[in-house]
Amino acid sequence: MRRRTGIEPAWSRYSTTSVLKTAGATRHPDASVGDLTSGLRCGADPSPFVPRLRYSVVVSGSRATSYRLDPTVKTRLEEQSTAEGITERALLERLVSEGLDTLQHPGIVYRDGRTGRRAALAVGPDVWEVASALRFTTGTDERRVAALAEQFGLHPQHIRTAVDFAATHRRDIDAQVAANDAAAEEARRLAERRAALMAS
Repeated sequence: MRRRTGIEPAWSRYSTTSVLKTAGATRHPDASVGDLTSGLRCGADPSPFVPRLRYSVVVSGSRATSYRLDPTVKTRLEEQSTAEGITERALLERLVSEGLDTLQHPGIVYRDGRTGRRAALAVGPDVWEVASALRFTTGTDERRVAALAEQFGLHPQHIRTAVDFAATHRRDIDAQVAANDAAAEEARRLAERRAALMAS
């Protein structure tokens, strides 16, 4: 049985696989559960209901949360998702996730690139670049941070921000580092084959 949220009408049937825009209703503070159900069944005076436009946003395969969006925000969301060629749900989930990341890690931003969106320092490199370079440092934590700060020309606090973010998002950052390592290895092999061809 699907779990209902506190702001979702009891009779709503939201899909857990898509974002649906449905005409819902907000319960009047003086209306009881019996008033709500009897009014629907018997065609009674629907005065306890105040029409609202609801947007169901799926946050996982088994949980759906309904929010009311400002019409202007909804229009902007539609336009941006169309421009990017993605669903409103995908865009909204990305914006919420990235927004929380930037709130929890001041100094972190998200940028688009050839390999997709990635977290980066607002004043410098991508987080995965800092994490990758960290592997080649030695000594105490402070010495390693200082070495990276000098390497990237940043304040040590910026390096700590990147390291903290990488530690919190270890799986994603490790995947980006591994992808870069694989691309670098392929580029090296291509250079060797090119050199061998030119020398023949």
